[in-house]
Amino acid sequence: CLARFNIRATFFVLGGNVRRFPARAGEIAAGGLSVANPFRGHVDAWRTPPREVIREITEGSRTIEDVIGRSPEWCRPPFGRLTHAIVKWSRIHRQQLVLWDVFPPDYLEESTPQRLSQVLESRLRPRSIVCLHDNVVSIPKTPAMLDQSLPGLISDGWSFIPLPEGSANLTQNVQDAAA
Repeated sequence: CLARFNIRATFFVLGGNVRRFPARAGEIAAGGLSVANPFRGHVDAWRTPPREVIREITEGSRTIEDVIGRSPEWCRPPFGRLTHAIVKWSRIHRQQLVLWDVFPPDYLEESTPQRLSQVLESRLRPRSIVCLHDNVVSIPKTPAMLDQSLPGLISDGWSFIPLPEGSANLTQNVQDAAA
């Protein structure tokens, strides 16, 4: 869907899915799209022991690096739930933490492409980060929502880009210098 509109994006691909579908992860990276780290699985850092959270984030990162040949620059904690352990890990491993500000509920059974479009279009702001999913619930509706929304958004002057490569390390270096 994104290719039809010539849009590049950043894909936060679970390490477990990268391991199960390495060719697909390679296609994403080879297609000029960024692959970033949302952990190995979709664990809730607020309900999981810190040691297990660190194992999840580390294995997710390592799997992505093994499959696509480079370490991800970006990390997104599942559910957007940060902990001190995650912040510390991201600094040590130079992966910039990323959250989102637009979150169409494409993971909910009752969501429709029309409702998702309303959420996307009403909440989108300059420099927004949109979080979408690719699970069994969202696959039938998220591309339909994008097909519905993107033509109008593009004609209104919106452009969509992936998180910039190299920015994570630059930002991290600035944080290190300030510390």
